Amino acid sequence: MIDWAHFTPWSSLAGGILIGAAAAMLVLLNGRIAGVAGILGGVLRPAGGDVAWRLAFIIGLLISNSVIVVVTATGFVASQLRQRIYVAIGVVAGAFSIVVGLLFLLQAEQVLPDLDSILGFIGS
Repeated sequence: MIDWAHFTPWSSLAGGILIGAAAAMLVLLNGRIAGVAGILGGVLRPAGGDVAWRLAFIIGLLISNSVIVVVTATGFVASQLRQRIYVAIGVVAGAFSIVVGLLFLLQAEQVLPDLDSILGFIGS
């Protein structure tokens, strides 16, 4: 039974959003899925009157997933508008990487600047 005096639907919703983000990261980083089936099963076959937190959790999962999709799609569309700039930057970075790699292969790395003298302040 839910203690309605202490039930906090917004906290449950926020918790669902956080766990939804965590579940998405789990899939992306580990290739595993969160066990949300039991929570959804409790909503479909309620027992003990604990449907409210389960619904809030599932709504949080859906909202977090929707936000991630919108943000990702927005970034993709914005990148398509500046495609020439990104291609040019990619070509410059690729050419630079090839030049540096060839310098190392040809054992001419002394031409490159000493990174310890340039970035030495980072380690100190």
